[in-house]
Amino acid sequence: MTIRSTYQGSRPMLVIAIDVGTTFSGAAYTILRAGKPPEVYNVNGYKGQENKEGNSKVPSVLFYSPSGELLACGSEVRKLRHKKGIKTEWFKLGLRPPSMAIKAPQVEMPYDRDVIGVFGDFLKYMYECVRTHIIDTHIDGWSVWSSMSGTAHLVLSHPNGWGAYQQGKMREAAIRGGLIPDTPEGRERIEFVTEGEASFHWCIDKGLAGTSLQEGTRIVVADLGGGTIDVSSFIVTTRSPLRLKEQMAPDCALEGSIIVSKRFADYERRKLRGTPYGGNDYIESLREEFDQEA
Repeated sequence: MTIRSTYQGSRPMLVIAIDVGTTFSGAAYTILRAGKPPEVYNVNGYKGQENKEGNSKVPSVLFYSPSGELLACGSEVRKLRHKKGIKTEWFKLGLRPPSMAIKAPQVEMPYDRDVIGVFGDFLKYMYECVRTHIIDTHIDGWSVWSSMSGTAHLVLSHPNGWGAYQQGKMREAAIRGGLIPDTPEGRERIEFVTEGEASFHWCIDKGLAGTSLQEGTRIVVADLGGGTIDVSSFIVTTRSPLRLKEQMAPDCALEGSIIVSKRFADYERRKLRGTPYGGNDYIESLREEFDQEA
């Protein structure tokens, strides 16, 4: 793990990072204090999960009533699988640029919300999970949250191929979800990072590159996600301090795991058509098992 520099700011600050993925999401945060190196905390123990201690990812799924009321998010949606309602997943694909046109799986939406509204609902859920984690795991958790949450900075990740338009929609979703106020000061509290760049920083922080990061070293980072595959390339310009230069524009392809799963389900549907196993329920069970085992 890399040694982080001490925080040089004059006042404490809470920084929250939220990664809303196509299939799974996660969050982390740090509490910046003057003269101390930042420590990053992963949020784990989401509601409805069996292994709360070690699970830092939660399904990106919401469940609404037929009238549009939000009933559950994340792992708790499984408890409502026999209840009548609308299961909304893969909603992140609704923000993709027009240039990323694909035959994506059908996304079920509640009738009174657009993709920004659903995104906002899920950001609110993730934000509340961060709040719960801070209050429950830090001795001074309630004091930290009550004194810093109103000025907390938020970092949201997005695929390499997204630009200012998608960032604007994500900022609007954060406002709808109540994470920030709709003011110039509130909007400035949100920053964005591409998933490729975030993946690279994670590799560096965990020491995965080791001593190979010498001047002139070329690095390619591939983030294989649920919706997209993000590829970034860098060259090391100096070793200490570590400085990098982007070698070429980052690339993004909508060929993530849900696209692979859809192709699998389409293949099985063709092969089993006309047999007792060709029904939608059986095909869906096969797809779920494929997602878990492949």
